[in-house]
Amino acid sequence: MSFRSSRSPLALAAALAIGVGLAGAAAAQTATGSTGTGTTATEGAGGDRHQMMFNRIDADQNGSVSQQEMETWRSKAVFRLDADADGKVTKEEVDQHIAQRQAEGGQAPDSEKFFSTYDANSDGAIDEEELRSGGSQRFQTADTDANGELSMEEWTALQGS
Repeated sequence: MSFRSSRSPLALAAALAIGVGLAGAAAAQTATGSTGTGTTATEGAGGDRHQMMFNRIDADQNGSVSQQEMETWRSKAVFRLDADADGKVTKEEVDQHIAQRQAEGGQAPDSEKFFSTYDANSDGAIDEEELRSGGSQRFQTADTDANGELSMEEWTALQGS
């Protein structure tokens, strides 16, 4: 299954930030515009990049990020890069996007850590199940109070991991 979006492909930077905790990538994606959930005062004021990303993923704006919100957002962000619509995102597709971002002067993280985290079968491509499984493991580790939601504090710690 492939997810497509009319939003710009800058979301890879944010997806990698979620996947591997690269805060600079999160800031690059956050600056690209609204996700349709509204703009918060923190975003409008150019606030903390972790808070801005947290607010974008918190679709119901209840002040915490559920595993479902994280899965939905991560999947959309990653699978919009599936150039051939085969339901997998290859390292080549990701690296092509990274090269494009860098050519435009943007910051783009290295894809190696992202693929080592999510490409469970080491075939050079990430499918929906691998993304869900890797994301679930990271979410469970970050959810230190085991309430099924990430607080801002837990989210910030995840970004540093």
